[in-house]
Amino acid sequence: MHVQIGRLEVSAAPPPGQDRRPAAGSGRAAPALTLDDYLSRASRGGKRD
Repeated sequence: MHVQIGRLEVSAAPPPGQDRRPAAGSGRAAPALTLDDYLSRASRGGKRD
């Protein structure tokens, strides 16, 4: 028996003729609540929005 564990990476190709770089200003907006803030509220029993 031969077992091999590896990693498979899959990515989609952009449609032909489209630029691969994102347009300026099209990134994600900053979160309203950071993960650290959320976790600290949850550990104190704070209200979840």
